[in-house]
Amino acid sequence: MTYFSFHLTFNLPAFLLLLWLTRRRLQAEHWKWIAVVGAIVMVAASPWDNWAVHHGIWGFDWNRVTPVEIPFRGIVWRLPAEEYAFFLIETVLVALVCVLYLPAGKEEGGRKKAEITAGARLFLHPSSFLLLPFLAAATAPVTLFHDRSLNYLVHLVGWSAPILAGQWALAHAAFRRNLRAIVAPTLIGGTFFSLIDSVAVHSGIWHFDPAQNVGIFIGPLPLEEMLFFYLTSWLVAQSFVMFLPDRLRH
Repeated sequence: MTYFSFHLTFNLPAFLLLLWLTRRRLQAEHWKWIAVVGAIVMVAASPWDNWAVHHGIWGFDWNRVTPVEIPFRGIVWRLPAEEYAFFLIETVLVALVCVLYLPAGKEEGGRKKAEITAGARLFLHPSSFLLLPFLAAATAPVTLFHDRSLNYLVHLVGWSAPILAGQWALAHAAFRRNLRAIVAPTLIGGTFFSLIDSVAVHSGIWHFDPAQNVGIFIGPLPLEEMLFFYLTSWLVAQSFVMFLPDRLRH
């Protein structure tokens, strides 16, 4: 199995199923904010993932992926094209699950501009947007630890926790009102991606350095890998809810 065929086998059917389930609820406004969240995910996750692969926390069978190489500051950063695609795939799938747990909303006539929260406007400010890639670099000192088994865990939590905490500080009221639309997609997305990831790991499409995780495995997956899928599903769900106009949420 290649990484591309993995997407076709598992993620494409999930996308088609969610399109059918949300067919009476999806609106153009939903797609607008899915696109915004997807752009933020690409900016935030790309350097983070490249850094981890460069330092060997995880890696790929390069014969079964489409490598994308980016020379920067004397280093050739290498990541599969299918991995970049996954950033958008996860965003779309989790956001569509969110739609199932949000109010249907009503199409508005006229040219009235939809409002988003003040916190969302602040989060979308260019200065905040441009800071996201540097969260990956913030975890770089972990490589100085003598206990390298913490590398994956610290790289993950050091990147995701500041974003989650910052969002709660900005939009806690909206999150409390729409808790189901955050918790359910987090659990569904985290479980789904963990299950299909175990197939990819068993097939050898990607792998992990056992010296750089804490050594707790659930099937073929290190604990940190499962935590990754739950945390990133949480990030997507929370971001999507934060950006939506009031008429499309509780």
